[in-house]
Amino acid sequence: MFPRRIKLRVAIAVGVLLITTALATILLLLNWWSSARAARNFTRDLLAPVADQVTAQTLDMLDSAAAAASVASAVIGDVPVELRADTLDVVGFALLTTEPAIAYVQLGLPDGAWARIERMHDGSLESLSRPAAAPGATPTRTRVRRRAPGARRADIVEETEAVDDYDPRTRPWYGGATG
Repeated sequence: MFPRRIKLRVAIAVGVLLITTALATILLLLNWWSSARAARNFTRDLLAPVADQVTAQTLDMLDSAAAAASVASAVIGDVPVELRADTLDVVGFALLTTEPAIAYVQLGLPDGAWARIERMHDGSLESLSRPAAAPGATPTRTRVRRRAPGARRADIVEETEAVDDYDPRTRPWYGGATG
């Protein structure tokens, strides 16, 4: 059929082709394995510092929030009930101006009175407070005071009142704090 020379050449060509294909496959697998390892290492090296920073900032925020709650509780707990909303405004203003990780401080009382001071997106501070309504009475008015970013507590830019029926005693945070 085929001369012996041609058979030998075909056998050598097929052998070289198989060896080349095997080497190419091995090189591709090694490249994939080292690329995957390099990608994992690169991702780990890139994300590990970010994860550490997020963890540290989260712990700082939680520490700030716990400290704020302790301070507010210690200061406000000894104040007569009718003065607690104004006292929270003083304490909340101090906490928000010194602790950038805190977004707001809120107080709800057993009689339904409440107060909150909150850092707005533009850096201004907004205080909301409402005395308790008598049982069966219509909702009371909520006083809203807005201060410009960096302003002193007494420097109120805008003061308004609004009628609302917000009752802190119905909120999960109130139940969690009292339960």
